[in-house]
Amino acid sequence: MSVSVRNDHRQKTTVAPAIIAGVGVHTGDRVRLAVRPAPAGTGIVFVRTDIKDRDNRIPVSGEAVVDARLNTMIENAAGVRLSTIEHLMAAFSALGVSNAVVEVGGPELPILDGSALQFVQLLDRAGFRRQEAPVRYIEILEPIRVEDGDKTAALLPCDRFEMRFEIDFATPVIGNQVVDFWAFNAGDLREYLGMEHCRAFWTRLFPVEGDKMITNRRRPILTMTKDASPGRHDTLIAPCDNERYGLLGCTHYHDNCRDNMHAGLAELGMFMPYTPDSLNLFMNIPWNPDGSLEWGNCLCKPGDYVVFRAEMDAIIVFSACPQDMLPINNGVTTEAHFEVLDQ
Repeated sequence: MSVSVRNDHRQKTTVAPAIIAGVGVHTGDRVRLAVRPAPAGTGIVFVRTDIKDRDNRIPVSGEAVVDARLNTMIENAAGVRLSTIEHLMAAFSALGVSNAVVEVGGPELPILDGSALQFVQLLDRAGFRRQEAPVRYIEILEPIRVEDGDKTAALLPCDRFEMRFEIDFATPVIGNQVVDFWAFNAGDLREYLGMEHCRAFWTRLFPVEGDKMITNRRRPILTMTKDASPGRHDTLIAPCDNERYGLLGCTHYHDNCRDNMHAGLAELGMFMPYTPDSLNLFMNIPWNPDGSLEWGNCLCKPGDYVVFRAEMDAIIVFSACPQDMLPINNGVTTEAHFEVLDQ
């Protein structure tokens, strides 16, 4: 797919209508949507085609937004509302579409795949036409900051367009979390991912995207094909165990990665008489010129991930590290999620 992007400061619209249908995520109603070309200066205008008894046109503007909880809702002076416009608006912004009339046959836009991707593909198929009118921009001349409880948004002067978002929710599915990671030959658990063997193969202390993960028999078992994180992973620190927590002052049994690994194998009816060193994903252990180590805060953000490709039939075990007595998980342990990709 080829995607057109902004390369000048002229307004732009589509060449042809773009039509798609889908289901609204909040209402469950099936809805048809048509994006039509519009003259320069029109802006983005939504039209509720299912409403006939009053003004059904809703021009997009900041003033038109009446709710932003779970979706973006806009409303016109006649009280006509439309929800979940944010993914299509993101597609318009990314592609530089200044002018379009969007006809919608219901109270919200279709959710499609839950992102802007299908809208981008739809608009790209329709094509784009450059218009002679210049694009009008809002320039931020001084810092603007808005706070609502523990939420903050700020606009700062800049000579280019940049956006940065961070979220820190008190929920078990989002957070900064170290993952202790093991890989075993599915046919022989005595062959496993070996940290000391990896370091000799990489001639580095940590893996980077593209590196092969090497077993204790010097064979590749995995390849790290993608690292969408700051790239801080540890190969030096042993997986935590109950004895470690005792040394830190814990006086009772503490969940730990060693026992989690053996419990995971036991669920498969497998037994390992010892605990190999783990690859500690997202664990930040700074090392100093004098050879000393530090317990660093986790640098990864919500949504960071790594992808591995299996180079042999393998059993993968991981533990969301329950370490809450050192700062490696930023003081809060959370869940870690995984997905098995068929590719």
